[in-house]
Amino acid sequence: MKIELKCKCGDSLMIEDEKGTYINDGGKPDDKGRKFLIEVRADEWREQHRECDKRMKG
Repeated sequence: MKIELKCKCGDSLMIEDEKGTYINDGGKPDDKGRKFLIEVRADEWREQHRECDKRMKG
């Protein structure tokens, strides 16, 4: 499993997890529908770069 992200500020992130590590036992989704740890990490990165998108658009 691999997620690649790019921001308008030029920063990028590539997360790989060959095992597909689940957030919790049984692979049940969290309250945001995420099942895998790399999805959580990707969401954290997106949140950090949310202001970049606003600056580039505005």
